[in-house]
Amino acid sequence: MAQAYPTCTTLTGVDISKRIVEYAREQAQAAQVQKRVEFLVMDALRMLEFPNEFFDLINVRCSGSYVLTWEWPKLLEEMGRVCRPGGLLRLTEPEIVTHSSSRALPLFCMQLQEALFRAGHFFDNIPAGVATHLPRLLTQYGGRRLQVQGRTHALAFRAGTPQGVAFVEDITRAVHVLKPFVLKWCGPSNDYGTFAQQTLEEIHQPAFFATWNLLTAWAVK
Repeated sequence: MAQAYPTCTTLTGVDISKRIVEYAREQAQAAQVQKRVEFLVMDALRMLEFPNEFFDLINVRCSGSYVLTWEWPKLLEEMGRVCRPGGLLRLTEPEIVTHSSSRALPLFCMQLQEALFRAGHFFDNIPAGVATHLPRLLTQYGGRRLQVQGRTHALAFRAGTPQGVAFVEDITRAVHVLKPFVLKWCGPSNDYGTFAQQTLEEIHQPAFFATWNLLTAWAVK
């Protein structure tokens, strides 16, 4: 059953993971913004528990990691349902990392790209396997053709900076967490272990840097 939500809420975030939602609430509490935000456990791939035309902005990021190519129409149609007329539907998707001082990192990312394509998350077996399709998806399922716009931007990560440290931590976790997924879809391979180990060594070098490209597309309902 749909729930009633206060119209004064500034931001509402949803995630299927209760653990993630609890963490987000803790962060909001620590930042003392808990009165202006709320986080709810909800599956974005099902019917959202919000009334029609409820939000001024619907923002979705990095969905290619969990949305399969054939699930985008349902996701965008539901986003359109809960967005008010004149409101914005906004999508941001990253490319697979291809530019780095580490020679192994792009090779590791190419294996992830292959696995995402074979598993049905990427439309094409290219670094921007989801990102390049965002304008088309919004045009077909979420907005009006002439109002769909897009913009590319790049995030730079360098050793010794807060962003670089966080990036290295994320890659370190990813190397271990993604191994079963990559081997399932790409098959057992000694290359994964080789690229993974070399990546871990190279991203901890003092001169390490990497660039991560993203594409944002948006449409007015």
